[in-house]
Amino acid sequence: MEKAAFKDAIPFTLITISYGNSDTRHGFYFTLLDAYGSGNITFDCECYTQDKQMIHLGSMPVDFGYMEKSRAIAAEHSFAKMKPRVIDINQPAKRESRGIDLYWADGHDEHQELRTDYWPRTGADELLALFWELVNALMGGGGKLPLDPEDIIELSYGGRELPPYGRYELREEENGKIELSWPSCGGKTGYDIYTSTVTVDIMYMERLREIVKYYGILAPKPGVLSGLPSGENLYRYKEEIKPPHLEVHWRAVPQSYGQYEWSRNTWLKLSAPTSGGEELLEFLRGLAINNAKKAKTKFSHRSGPTK
Repeated sequence: MEKAAFKDAIPFTLITISYGNSDTRHGFYFTLLDAYGSGNITFDCECYTQDKQMIHLGSMPVDFGYMEKSRAIAAEHSFAKMKPRVIDINQPAKRESRGIDLYWADGHDEHQELRTDYWPRTGADELLALFWELVNALMGGGGKLPLDPEDIIELSYGGRELPPYGRYELREEENGKIELSWPSCGGKTGYDIYTSTVTVDIMYMERLREIVKYYGILAPKPGVLSGLPSGENLYRYKEEIKPPHLEVHWRAVPQSYGQYEWSRNTWLKLSAPTSGGEELLEFLRGLAINNAKKAKTKFSHRSGPTK
């Protein structure tokens, strides 16, 4: 099948719009994926609220209507006719990058990819509006995540008493055991990082899920979410200003389409919990203190406040 005919005959299965600025550390991306053309639509994004809070979603299940709308926008503005990205390794890296990527796939037999490095003349704003509508439907005022706290299998969050980038982590292993981990400094210099791990009763994972639900830790964030002006500096990497982000993983959902079998592994990262952050830290910190004596501790890496 010729390339043009292939694109005309088969709807794209992935669309991404992205922007990045290395000077201001401002950036975002949004992706819709129709895995194997099965109609199981997932949404990925990294973006920021008006108060510079990060929202990072991975493989979030969403309604098929969003993919239909994105395909309609792409068709109206002829995205498939955009010029592909040409990377010249001899040229200095651009401080600002933006583009719309499309991916067509006919199962595993044939696929095409279109990567661009510019906004099309029309349609980009319309596509961004659709994606911001979707983010707000999940994490904005009145939004709702499609996944329940009862299905959380891993949660990690950092406290100021931990080494930089360090986080408490409670997770359910494949064998059903519940593992608690946290880092600490040590060694001759005091900058070596050790990871302490202990197996705890399943009741603590159940308690964690109750805390998430009761305090609305993953509840929608108040106010309207929208893109920040490109001149805003987000200080994305200054973790000394606030604890590391909150990260949550949900139980994998098996998917199938024809001969293809896969799992949807959904996760979420936030700069900070919507609410209940202190209560969450108190629970994790207390659990670590109560189990510190029986924890298995292993050297992890050498780091420190300035690394």
